[in-house]
Amino acid sequence: MAQPATRVAVPVFVPAAKVPAAPAKGKQPAPVTPSLAKPWIAPVIKPAVTPAKPATPVHTTAPAASHPQATPAKPPVFATTPAHTVVIPPPPPRLQTPAKPVTPAATGTAAAPAKTPVVMTAVPQLHPQTTPAINNLRFIDPHFVNNIINLRPAAAGEPRDKMKAPIAPAFDVTDEMLFEDPAQPAKKYYLPRYALASDHEHYQVSFKHDNSGWSFVVRLTKSAAPSLATAAASAQEIDHHVAVLARYSQMIGNQAGAQEELAFQEVGIKDGVLEAKLRLTSLQQRDSLYQALRDRTFATALLVRRAITVAVPVPQAVAMPIGILARIPQPQPPQPSQPAVPLYRQADRVVEQAVDPRPFVFSPDLHSYIFKGVTPASTGETLQLTRYQVPWTDGRSHTYYQDPARPAVMYYMPDSFKVTRRPDGAHEPLMSVRFGQAASVDDLQATFSFVGVPYASPQRLQDAAQKLKTKAKDSLPKDADIQFEPLLSAPEKTHFKMAYPGCDSSKGPFELRDKAAVDLRSGISDSLTLAVPKFQSLYDALFSSSSVVLTGAVDVDLGADAGEEIPFAARLGDLAGDVLAYSEQPLTPGASADGSSAGQDGPSMTDSVTSAIGDAITGDVKGAVTDILGGVAGKLLHHAKKDKDKDKDKKKKKPAASVPMEQGVQATLQNIIESPVEISSLTATLVRDQERLAAVIDGLDLSQPVQVGPGEQITFTVRPADQVTAGAPVHVEYDLSGVRAAPDRDAIWKEILDPNTTDSYLTTITVKTTASTFAAPKDDADSQVVSVVVDFESGVSAELNSGKLETKIDLPHSVSDYVLRKPDAGAYRYKRTLVRTNGEQVRDSDWRAPETTTVLYVTTR
Repeated sequence: MAQPATRVAVPVFVPAAKVPAAPAKGKQPAPVTPSLAKPWIAPVIKPAVTPAKPATPVHTTAPAASHPQATPAKPPVFATTPAHTVVIPPPPPRLQTPAKPVTPAATGTAAAPAKTPVVMTAVPQLHPQTTPAINNLRFIDPHFVNNIINLRPAAAGEPRDKMKAPIAPAFDVTDEMLFEDPAQPAKKYYLPRYALASDHEHYQVSFKHDNSGWSFVVRLTKSAAPSLATAAASAQEIDHHVAVLARYSQMIGNQAGAQEELAFQEVGIKDGVLEAKLRLTSLQQRDSLYQALRDRTFATALLVRRAITVAVPVPQAVAMPIGILARIPQPQPPQPSQPAVPLYRQADRVVEQAVDPRPFVFSPDLHSYIFKGVTPASTGETLQLTRYQVPWTDGRSHTYYQDPARPAVMYYMPDSFKVTRRPDGAHEPLMSVRFGQAASVDDLQATFSFVGVPYASPQRLQDAAQKLKTKAKDSLPKDADIQFEPLLSAPEKTHFKMAYPGCDSSKGPFELRDKAAVDLRSGISDSLTLAVPKFQSLYDALFSSSSVVLTGAVDVDLGADAGEEIPFAARLGDLAGDVLAYSEQPLTPGASADGSSAGQDGPSMTDSVTSAIGDAITGDVKGAVTDILGGVAGKLLHHAKKDKDKDKDKKKKKPAASVPMEQGVQATLQNIIESPVEISSLTATLVRDQERLAAVIDGLDLSQPVQVGPGEQITFTVRPADQVTAGAPVHVEYDLSGVRAAPDRDAIWKEILDPNTTDSYLTTITVKTTASTFAAPKDDADSQVVSVVVDFESGVSAELNSGKLETKIDLPHSVSDYVLRKPDAGAYRYKRTLVRTNGEQVRDSDWRAPETTTVLYVTTR
C-alpha cells in the first residue's frame, strides 16, 4: 500500500569547525547524533528509485578552535538522502509528574501486564496525520521557522554565567553579528559564509561520472560577512554544522510552477575547503539539473544551511500595565534604579545562505568545463511535470503531478491548512496574543499571530495510489508502487487570503494577506492587529464551527489551467497535532488450556513464554525460541516423572503441551493538552510483524462519550477478537477519528497570551463628593468628617477632604476578562473609610459597587 512521504528530507549536516574523534580502526565515522527532538524515520517498503550507493561522508574539518563551546545543533544525518520515507511526528516528552487516573466503567478483565518501564509516546495510529514535523522544520525551512520562534518567545532564562554556548547579541541570529564567549566577553566568534571556490580560471564545480553513476560536485571556501571584515580579523570561527542543497524550478505547462530541492548526500572539509557531492539517481535527474544550471528561467540556487547552538537573550517582561490614560500622570519622586540582570537561554538556530552567483547559472560557452561529458538524453518536454486529477469523497478532484526524473513519485497538495499544536512542552496551539498602547479601551490593539500546517488525508492518498497506477501505467516503472511527496511551489506562486473582523471584503469574503508567509510544504504564518472589540469577535470564532471569520484559502498558481484553491480554517476544535500520549505493556499469557498450572520441578509454560516475550522485545530471537522450547520440554519431562512414580508398569499417554494464547496489551492514554479530550469511539488493531489482528478493547465503556481532563489518564486492555496463538510481540494501532478536544476558553487563553505582554489596562475614574460631606454638625462638632478615604479592591486608594472635593485615579482591569466577556469585566468595588475630628475611623465591612463606572460619588450614608 502506498504511503505518503516527505517532499524534502532533512539534509545531511556535518561539522564544519571542530575535528571529530578519529574512528576505531576498520570502522567508518559515525554519523552526527542529533541533540534535538527528531522524528522516527521509517523506510518505505519499495522505494521509487534505487539511488546509487554513495561513499561514506567525509568528516574531516579545519583544525579545532582552542576554546570550549557548546556542541552545535546536530540534525539527523543519513548516509543517503531518504527521499521516500514516512515521517512520524516526534513523541511527546516523558511525563515527569504522575497523572490523575480516570476510571471508566469496566467491560472486561485484564491479565497482569509485564513489568517494563513505562514511557509515554505518540499514539500509534491506523492513519497517521500527514502534517510536517515541526521540530525538524528548522533544518528544512529556516525562514519559515523564524515565524514560529518569534511567535511567543520563552520568558524563562538564566544569567550569562550559567551559559555554555556563545552569547548572541540579539534574539534573531544572523551571520552579520559577533558572538561572545560567555565567560570572556572580549573573546569573539563569527559564523562564516561560503563562496564558490576557484583557481582564478575556473569555478570548482562540475559534473562527475564514476562506476556508481553521475554526481554533481561543488567546492566552497569560508570567510566572514563583508560587514564583519575588520572585526572578524580578531575573532574565531564558531562551531557549526553545514548542509548543502540545490534548488530550482520545475516546469508545468512550459512555465515554472513547482520547485525541486536536492540535498547533497556527502559533505566534508579538506584543507579548509568544503566539498559537497550530490549523487544523481537517474539520467533524467542529471538532465534536469543540467538544464537548470544553464537556463536562468529555472531560478536555480545553491544553498548552504549552517546550524549553530548559541545563547539568545530572553525578552524582558513588561512590568507595568498597558496605560490607557486620559490625563498626564503626576510626577513621582525618583526611585533608585535597579537594572535588570540580562537572562539567556540556549537555542539551536539554522541560518541559510544563497551562494553567488545568484541565480546559480553558468553559460555553457564560458564554463563548458562544468558540463564536460554530459550529453542530455531528455528533452525539455520530457522533463515537465505531468498533471493528473483524481476525485475523492470530499467532492473535490485533487491534482497530482508526476516527476519526470522519478516517474513513481507523485507530488500532491494538501486537503487543507489547519492551525497546529506545538509538538512538545505544553502542546499548546501555535498562536500568540499581545497588546499595545492606546488612549482608550476601544482603541486598545491586540496582535494575533498563528501558524497553520498543511494536512492531507492518508485515506485519500491511498485511494489515489490505486487510481494513478491505471492513469499513469504507460510511464510507471514495472511493478513500481506510487510514492507521494508534497508539492513544493515557488513563494511567488502561493497567496493566502482570509476573512477576519474588519477585513476588506470588496472583492469577496476573503482579504488577500500579502505579508503572510505561505509554503505548501511548511505551512502558513500570519499576524493580525485589531482593536480589542474586534479581537473579541475573532476569539469567539476560534470556538465556532460555522463562523466565516478565520476561514480562507491558499491560492496556488501553477499555470493557466492548473490553479488550485486549498481551504484554511482556524478552529480550536480541529487542530493538527497530538492531544494524547500513549503507553502499552504486554500482558502475560494466562494458564494452560486445561486450567492446570505447571509443576514446581520444571519451568512453567507461563514463565517460559514470558521470558520469550522479553527476549523477543530486546531482539534476542534465539533466546526467545530457547525459552519456549525449554518450557515445553520441562513440562513434558515433569509430567512423565510423576506418571512413572505413580505406576511404572502402567503406560500413560503423553500429556499434550498447552499452547499459550496471545493476551494482548494493557494500554494507557493520557491527555497532554490544556483542554479536556472527549472520546466518543475508539477502535484498535493488533499488529504482529506483517500480520494484522482484529482486536477488542476491554475496560473502556463508550456507551457514553468519555471525557479525559488535562493530565488525566485512562487505562484499558486490548486483546485479540479471536483466539490467536502467542508469538512475536504485538503492538496496537488506533483509529482516532472519534477523539476530539473540547476547547476550554480560559485554559487556551492562558496558553496563547504572550508571557512578555501585560494582562491589565488602566482606566481613569473620577472620585468626588460634595462640600456638605465635611460640614460640622451643629450638635456634635467632634463627629465632623475631616477625610474620606476610598480603597479600591485592586489596591488603589483615593483621599478626599474639604480642600480636595474631587480627584482622578487610574484603576487596573484585566484584559483577559474583557476579551473573554466576563460579566464583571471593567467593573470595580471599593470600601469607604470616614475619618472624624475626634480620630474615630469608620470603615465599611463589605465591598460597595458604584452606580456608574467612570464617576464615583462618595457620600457619608
